[in-house]
Amino acid sequence: MDPIAPLIQSLHSQGRLRVWSLVITVFGDSVLPRGGRVSTLRLQTLLGRIGIESGTLRTALSRLARDGWVSAERAGKTSIYQLNTKGHADFAAATNRIYAAPH
Repeated sequence: MDPIAPLIQSLHSQGRLRVWSLVITVFGDSVLPRGGRVSTLRLQTLLGRIGIESGTLRTALSRLARDGWVSAERAGKTSIYQLNTKGHADFAAATNRIYAAPH
């Protein structure tokens, strides 16, 4: 039995996932501490594990790029993504709100 299957099921049972939000969370929690750049394939491997389809991920990445959160560069047939300046600033502001001490 898959030990994280109940967690994945619980995540999906809470309603439609906001994939763009998951992508930004992955960037902040996993990608930034490891150099800040990640390929579409690696993102798909990770998010596919929790049931995010590749087309949905590509759409989210496209919208995040359009909205100024991420930038992409091509490396052969692969796209490499990273948070851009706005993405870093917005992620830092959100992190400060989330982890701030209570008033």
